[in-house]
Amino acid sequence: MSLQFNMVEVFQTTVSNTRQAKLLQQNILVRYPDLQINFDLQDCDNILRIVYEKELNRPGIEAISNRMGIRIKVLDE
Repeated sequence: MSLQFNMVEVFQTTVSNTRQAKLLQQNILVRYPDLQINFDLQDCDNILRIVYEKELNRPGIEAISNRMGIRIKVLDE
């Protein structure tokens, strides 16, 4: 029996509505289907949370969002 540890990366985004959030989520999942993604658009930073197991390709995620005109930045704790 092996233990599974998930890590979470939290990003500040310029996503402004649920339609844009869903589109970004879909585009990320096409490239990285093993991720779990959710948004908190009620937060002032329009939070994007990504749950992953082994490693997260931040430059790849940033490239996808940049192509959509969305800026994301890792939120410092």
